Amino acid sequence: IISDIVFRISDVFRMGWGMCSFQRHITAALPHNDTFIVMPFRSILQQYWGYPDFRGIPADIIRSIAEGRDTLGLMPTGGGKSITFQVPALAMEGVCIVVTPLIALMKDQVNAIHQQRGFSKAAYLNSEISLLDRDRIIEQCQSGEIDVLYMAPELLMSYDIRHFIGERRIGLMVIDEAHLITTWGRDFRVDYWYLGSKIRKIRKYSEHSFPMIAVTATAVYGGEQNDMVFDTAEESL
Repeated sequence: IISDIVFRISDVFRMGWGMCSFQRHITAALPHNDTFIVMPFRSILQQYWGYPDFRGIPADIIRSIAEGRDTLGLMPTGGGKSITFQVPALAMEGVCIVVTPLIALMKDQVNAIHQQRGFSKAAYLNSEISLLDRDRIIEQCQSGEIDVLYMAPELLMSYDIRHFIGERRIGLMVIDEAHLITTWGRDFRVDYWYLGSKIRKIRKYSEHSFPMIAVTATAVYGGEQNDMVFDTAEESL
């Protein structure tokens, strides 16, 4: 198991992986000063989580997202993966779309945002909710009442992104359990295999750029021909 690693797109280019440039900047006016860039995220962390500052790998991931970079974060279970995308989701303008494969996981995270963080503008869409509830949540997202929207990959793949967010912009795209993007997870959730193409299409027709973070606690190294870390980075970023 490989953990505690952060791959940024700039690192990918230097490693010569031959990938297209997806580096995006939130705003070109931001100075190259970590304290200034990370300040809004730190304020959210203090307000909703009660921690004074980011530490370790989460700090590197937050800094990367704050600079507008696509980021692949590998951290052990219980290492704070959810903080690395929930804090930016609350701090950044626009809708945060969180793609996750498990209903129980999205329910637990949204309930925690509501009950433990006191933030009400988060919701999930899955097969357990009624069509009326789904339509209500989508309308709330389009109108600005929902800023963090969890969904399964199959749902994201089935609709144009405007079906969910209307005329609003995407602030952040999150791929949770990102190891499923690799050949390792293709038979489990095949739609994960096509998320890269879907997100590239969203970006192509979007008027606004947005960063993406792919997070996982699973990264098995199987040699040069079967490396989950490299596969995940190539397919998701």
